[in-house]
Amino acid sequence: MSILQALVTNEKVELEVKTTYEYVLDLKGRHQSACELAQIELQKSQIRQKKYYDRKTKVRTFEKGDEVLL
Repeated sequence: MSILQALVTNEKVELEVKTTYEYVLDLKGRHQSACELAQIELQKSQIRQKKYYDRKTKVRTFEKGDEVLL
């Protein structure tokens, strides 16, 4: 928090500390981008798997009084 406070108030910060802070922010951004990409790819995969599953399914309709296995 002291690093963030120093950066916000424009206090003089050691070069090494500032680059460490910038590295952490950059790493956070890259992590967030990777998570978003993983979500997109997961959605694509789910859609593709649903298509494969739906190929072999049959539409079944039941009427009142039909015998079914419960």
